[in-house]
Amino acid sequence: MSVATLDSIDRESLLIERVETLAMRAPLARRFTGSAYSMTNRTTIITRVYTSDGLVSEVYNGDTDVEQSIVIDIIHDELAPRVMGRSASDPEGAWAAMEPSTNDILRDRGLALQGIACIDSAIWDLLARALGVPLHRLWGSVTDSLPMSVIGGYYHLDAAETQRVVADYATRFAGMKFKVGGRTPAEDAERVRLARDAAGPDFVIRVDAHQGYEGAEAVEFARLTMDLDIRGWGER
Repeated sequence: MSVATLDSIDRESLLIERVETLAMRAPLARRFTGSAYSMTNRTTIITRVYTSDGLVSEVYNGDTDVEQSIVIDIIHDELAPRVMGRSASDPEGAWAAMEPSTNDILRDRGLALQGIACIDSAIWDLLARALGVPLHRLWGSVTDSLPMSVIGGYYHLDAAETQRVVADYATRFAGMKFKVGGRTPAEDAERVRLARDAAGPDFVIRVDAHQGYEGAEAVEFARLTMDLDIRGWGER
């Protein structure tokens, strides 16, 4: 099975002419809570990058609510001018051109990284479209299908509801990221045990504490769930 590569793209093509963003904010029917955050809106930034060849990408990034307008300003005021006229066939070069926006020590560097992620994703999307292959194939994969994971395990669900939701997910998805860190390690371990019982042994369960545990608590949680075949989820 052949895999498309960047070598087949002329570096004088796919010149970036315009960057467009659309801020989306959808109110949720209820407040969803993790260990160290809660949200009443679901947000994303749609980014479109237009090229001289007429090719247009469209990607979805970013789920921060309060910071959304700041990220969009960074995209248009700082990042877009740095990639304008560059070829989307050089995503690494575009990333390097945008990187200086992370060097402002008086601003949360994560804001610039969110903006870079929007344009970087859009550039990779352009490359996949230009080559006519799924993005995972461009990155070297040789499979024709990919497993899909979902997020769940929010604290507003009781034990029965948690099991019902997880059992349903197990019929449609390969795995899930389960919320922990908002209660004691013992309570969270029991919640994950219920999820494992509902999902069966083949469903991938990852846990995300969102920095809700101290070190000793994380160790305790890991000890309590050693037999459940779960996986951690790294986060800053």
